[in-house]
Amino acid sequence: MPVKFKGLKKFQRPMLLCSLCSNCSATCCSFKAYGWESYTPRARVAMSRYYVEGVFKDDAKYADRLYNCTMCKECEANCSAGFSPWEVFQAARIDLWTAGKAPAVLKPVNTNIKETGNVLKFNKDARDAWVKDVKQKVATDGKNLLFAGCIPAYKNGDALKKLATLYHAMGMPLSVIPGNQEACCGLPALDSGNADLFNELVAKNIQEILKLKPDRIVFACPSCYAFVNEYYGQESADFKKIPLVFYTDDLLKGIKEGKVRVKGFYKPTRVTYHDPCHLGRFSMLWDSPREIIKAIPNADYVELMNCKDHTACCGSGGQLMVVSPEANSKIADKRIGEVTEKNVQILVNTCFTCQNTLQGAAFRSGADDLEVLHILDIIDDG
Repeated sequence: MPVKFKGLKKFQRPMLLCSLCSNCSATCCSFKAYGWESYTPRARVAMSRYYVEGVFKDDAKYADRLYNCTMCKECEANCSAGFSPWEVFQAARIDLWTAGKAPAVLKPVNTNIKETGNVLKFNKDARDAWVKDVKQKVATDGKNLLFAGCIPAYKNGDALKKLATLYHAMGMPLSVIPGNQEACCGLPALDSGNADLFNELVAKNIQEILKLKPDRIVFACPSCYAFVNEYYGQESADFKKIPLVFYTDDLLKGIKEGKVRVKGFYKPTRVTYHDPCHLGRFSMLWDSPREIIKAIPNADYVELMNCKDHTACCGSGGQLMVVSPEANSKIADKRIGEVTEKNVQILVNTCFTCQNTLQGAAFRSGADDLEVLHILDIIDDG
């Protein structure tokens, strides 16, 4: 059965619970970027309530505020009223998309996904092109099935090759979903408000995955991991039985067993970690990336002020990079400012999108002494 989403009207009572206390506003990344009250979560809740009631009728301004949000869930983590503003915003986006009032820039993204199975409009047959260089290290038994994700598969093939090499060294080689049979997990469609396309993608991926009868599914992308974990089991009871794993948990075990080695720094180095929203706040997976970093010889681990369930978004979530690249950059710049305040030399990520976004912010800030790395960069594949 397709995942069923509530319409915005179903949230009228929860919206009445909002006390407008502003607890969610102080840490909201889009408010930090814009500085205007109308970009705070409490303002979005109030506008949604009045929009449903027919009091607020400015479609364009309403859509602007709803889509200039990274959907990072920080407001939910800070909500003293005990409900989820994030669910309200998701319902509002679905209503806006259905009514044809979503930002026009999102239409090509959804068309790309519909036609090619990925947001980038790349050839669907090239999705597993990275496999040919590590074919001897990839299994065909489906036991450890890799859900690669669009960004890793098309833009970070070398990282996936390394991941396949590491899993082979651990004696648990990865299998891949053949050819063009893996599609986008559906998150960009859902963030757009396109619930119909989201359900199409969920159904397609479940069908292809169940054919392979995996013992478990390994994820390379935090966003895919979070949303497959959240929604796919709602559509298929058989899928719900399959364990879902983010690769850092396996790599940490491999390090402890001596099957995987971390690279060392030649001198004491201050290192910190950026929790991707979808891995941290959504999935509550905080420990294994930190333990991997702390295992690095000469690593002096430093915790950021905004971390774990209160991590600051990189700025690329919720399709904000498409809707407002300027706001995307402002949010990323503020996050890098939090990093440079700690005088660290290495910022480690587990999300390729976060890495790319924060690398750009580090360059703009002139932080020449800060290196932004993916966690796979600090692991030895030899």
